[in-house]
Amino acid sequence: MLKSTTAELSELEPEILRMARKLTPTKEIAEDCAQDALLAVWSRLQDGADIEQLRSYAYAALRHRCRRKVQKTEYLNEDTLPGLPADTDARLAVQDVLSVIETLPADRAKLLQELIRSEAPYGELAERLNLPIGTVMSRLSRARADLRKALDLPQSSAVTVLLKEDATH
Repeated sequence: MLKSTTAELSELEPEILRMARKLTPTKEIAEDCAQDALLAVWSRLQDGADIEQLRSYAYAALRHRCRRKVQKTEYLNEDTLPGLPADTDARLAVQDVLSVIETLPADRAKLLQELIRSEAPYGELAERLNLPIGTVMSRLSRARADLRKALDLPQSSAVTVLLKEDATH
């Protein structure tokens, strides 16, 4: 697949801004989040990142920045925005994770999706997918590292809670 370009990113700008307006309580916050997300993706492209699904990647970056910005400014609470569901933040986080999983190499994405869906122990996953357990563990480790990097999260983030890291799982 061809590498994404900054021109393609520019074409996404109106979409990103529209989505930001849906995710944030004010136009100003939406514009800030959209600009931050586009700048982050542009920076990754300039660094030579091979982003195959630019739209998904940009949307994930936007949701991540909107969530962080809204948390910092404490706009998403029932007193100020009663129309938003109480679980908006959690839903945005799950959307971020699912969007990034779509951009992972197929073998890692499939394994991660199977782990999330079945919550099976690593040994059972290895059996089910006819893979050595070491392969399962290393692919999951790399997939988690990819998720953390794409979502700009520390190792102790909620993603690691969702995707348990201990080999006894």
